Amino acid sequence: MRPVGNTFIKLSSMTLLTLSVSLAGCQTFKNLTGDDVDAVETAEKSEQAYYNDAIAEIDKGRYNQAIEDLNNLRTFYPTGPYAEQALLDVMYAQYASGSYELAAASAEQFIRLYPSNPQVSYAYYVRGVANMEGSSDGLKIFKVNQAERDTAYLRLAFANFQELVNKYPNSPYSPDAAQRMTFIYNQFAQSELTAANWYI
Repeated sequence: MRPVGNTFIKLSSMTLLTLSVSLAGCQTFKNLTGDDVDAVETAEKSEQAYYNDAIAEIDKGRYNQAIEDLNNLRTFYPTGPYAEQALLDVMYAQYASGSYELAAASAEQFIRLYPSNPQVSYAYYVRGVANMEGSSDGLKIFKVNQAERDTAYLRLAFANFQELVNKYPNSPYSPDAAQRMTFIYNQFAQSELTAANWYI
C-alpha cells in the first residue's frame, strides 16, 4: 500500500506543479498583452450594416464615425465582399476630413494589398492628391508662397501622378493627374526662379 501512496503523492505533486506553471503562463501572457485571454472582441453588426452606416455617415460629413465603421468592417470581415471597397472609402473619408497623410498611407496600403482591383488607379490618384494637399497645408497656416516652401511633398505627388499616368494611361483619373503634374512642374520652376533671385 505504501508505494501506491508515494506514487499518488508524486503524481499529485507533478499535477500541481504543471497546473501552477500553466496558470503562471496564462497570467504572464495576460500581463504581456494587457488583455484578458478569454475576452474576444466580436462584431456588433453585420458587414453590410457596417458598410451602410459608414456610407450614411460619409453622406452627412461625419467622416470620423464613417472611418470607425469602415475600419471595424475590415477588422471583423477582412475577406468579406465589402473589405476592398471599405478601404477605398476609408481613404476618401480621411482625405475629406483633412487627414492627408493617413489618406496617402491608406492608398499605399490598397495599392499593395489589391494591385489587381479594378479601382486601383483611384488609389494611385488619391495618394498623389493627398500628398499634393499635404504640401499646401502650411500655406494656410503660415501664409507663405508655395514656391518658397520645401517641395518634398510636391515632388512625391509628382512621382505619384507620373506612376498613375504611366501604369494606367486610360484611367479616368489620368487626365487630371497629368494637369496636376504640369501645375507642380510650374511650381518647381517658380521655386528655382525664386531661389536664383535670392542668391543674385
